[in-house]
Amino acid sequence: MKILIKESQFDNILSELKSHISQLCSHFGDKSKFCERVESVLKGRKKNIFNKAQDFFNKIIKDSGYFDVVTLEPGNPLYDERLSELIEFKSLLEEHYACPEIVSAVDKDIKSLPQKGLRMNIDENNEYSIINRLNSHYTAQAYLITKMIIDSLDNEGFDTSRLVKPTDEEILKMIDHVLQQDYVSEVAQNLSDLLRNNEHFRKDLIGTLERSRDLGNQVENDVFQRLRRKYGDRNVFKFSNDFGFVDYFGVDGLVVVNDIAYPIQISTSLKTPRLFKYHSENCKTRGYFKSGDKVIMYEPV
Repeated sequence: MKILIKESQFDNILSELKSHISQLCSHFGDKSKFCERVESVLKGRKKNIFNKAQDFFNKIIKDSGYFDVVTLEPGNPLYDERLSELIEFKSLLEEHYACPEIVSAVDKDIKSLPQKGLRMNIDENNEYSIINRLNSHYTAQAYLITKMIIDSLDNEGFDTSRLVKPTDEEILKMIDHVLQQDYVSEVAQNLSDLLRNNEHFRKDLIGTLERSRDLGNQVENDVFQRLRRKYGDRNVFKFSNDFGFVDYFGVDGLVVVNDIAYPIQISTSLKTPRLFKYHSENCKTRGYFKSGDKVIMYEPV
């Protein structure tokens, strides 16, 4: 299995001075539609394929030895900062007699965190690395998986014309074929080499991950600013740090309205937040998303 993208494959792209950030599939020319189909299949989570892809890329960035990883544990400032945020979240809920189920779950989480061995990718400054997002990013995964499929077909002597109009079932089989644990080390090594040595590849792949993060942050910041204007700074709390422990509960922040604490989740589009599973008479939850210039709040029915 190879994910070796040669410099010659970038000649046309480089000469045209095109950026492919957030449009990674366009790298594949006449096979770009196939790449988009792979992304669509991953988004659809058909036959749990997204979970398999998530596990595969999680092993690449965290278990292969080719990327810098730190274990979040007591004494590590990265751990202590996130734990303090989780404790603050719990205290705010207790102060307002809100969400006892979440409080109980947070209590259990605080006790188990030192033994969880949570691992986070770090950059050259020993801070959170954007590569952490690879194990859940549809576009970046589709780009890499498509390259793996093309290489696999080439290596096995198959005609890549079969990629023109495949069914979803055929795509699922091809994805399943390349997401094998035996390939983790080789793919990780090739990916690591490309990120270090191919500036254009790094710019496009890392740039795509960063752009998604930045767009999400822009929406979050806008929503929090509007909430502060409406309810006051002292009643709005933000917990949406990268790899934050509060995020495990699907919570981006908390808003206090008439002394009632509302845990909230903010999205770039309308969806059912994980947080809603905690909604009850004693736990009022809210979702927010942005549509054009409007911020829309919604609650479970």
